[in-house]
Amino acid sequence: MKKTTSPYVLKKKSKIHGMGLFAKGDIIKGTRIIEYVGEKITKAESDRRYQKALERRRNGNGKKGTVYIFTLNKRYDLDGDVSWNTARYINHSCDPNCDTENIRGHIWITSSRDIKKGEEISYNYGYDVDSWYDHPCRCGSRRCAGYIMSEERWPELKRKLLQIETARRLAGRPGRPTISPYITVRRSKIHGAGVFAKKDISADTIIIEYVGEKITKKESDRRYQIAWERAQGGNGEKGTVYIFTLDDKHDIDGDVPWNTAGFINHSCDPNCETDIIDGHIYIISIREIMKGEELSYNYGYDFESWQDHPCNCGAANCVGYILDEEHWPKLKRKLQQLKSRGRRQVTFKR
Repeated sequence: MKKTTSPYVLKKKSKIHGMGLFAKGDIIKGTRIIEYVGEKITKAESDRRYQKALERRRNGNGKKGTVYIFTLNKRYDLDGDVSWNTARYINHSCDPNCDTENIRGHIWITSSRDIKKGEEISYNYGYDVDSWYDHPCRCGSRRCAGYIMSEERWPELKRKLLQIETARRLAGRPGRPTISPYITVRRSKIHGAGVFAKKDISADTIIIEYVGEKITKKESDRRYQIAWERAQGGNGEKGTVYIFTLDDKHDIDGDVPWNTAGFINHSCDPNCETDIIDGHIYIISIREIMKGEELSYNYGYDFESWQDHPCNCGAANCVGYILDEEHWPKLKRKLQQLKSRGRRQVTFKR
């Protein structure tokens, strides 16, 4: 395919990121500068590629983690990660000089104000709040929000950054347990001590940081094996596992006295989830939580050794074992098989 060209721009090194497009001459407001072209793909394929790109970025491959996908219509998107799409070199800015327009199924980069010769062309990539922390911004403008996100989401971003600042400031360390303005610890009906809401908590609130000792994968496996052996020996408390996956090389062992978040119990119908933001693990509400309600999240255990982790959450949808929801169908089949075998054994004895 022939590369897209435009009489208005040229490509050269950018101070924002990698290569960029710059104005060859003065460009007046409302000019269609260049078309954004690429491969037309279904929404399902678009989601798959987006997720794959995020995984690459989180694994440290930033270049391969770049997303060039544009919404085209209700059924299709446009993936601009093709060699002939010159417009893909246009960088994001929180104070852009261009907009994107979908004109009869074609995406155009259009100047939103007069642009001077030599000025770098930019537009706001308009990313949603999901995975915002995977997209730090380096545009350098006075209005820079710090992350690549649609301007309409900036108030929400500001709220999240304030919550993170508070959570990190209150994070525990040896001799000082983690505290949070949202929670208190007391006896739980699920198991031992639990964490409860001090006040009403809105959905998508960063409640508390899960802290602990940063350990290698090898050490993580060793400690997990020890905990499993203790559980097999009947020492349930000593057999509890508090280890979280952090990245490809390290985990966090939250079995430390200053990790207040370690008291949060599992539930098959949780009101929270965990997320990793900039190398820190946070407990985040996934719905509104009422004052006095116990906080919970799905521990996400694998199917291996499922029988060693019975669940006492008491939720209406409780599956009986602490297990990641993706394994529930497999668990259901397994339990049905065991039940069927039991019936056959009884019939045989008769």
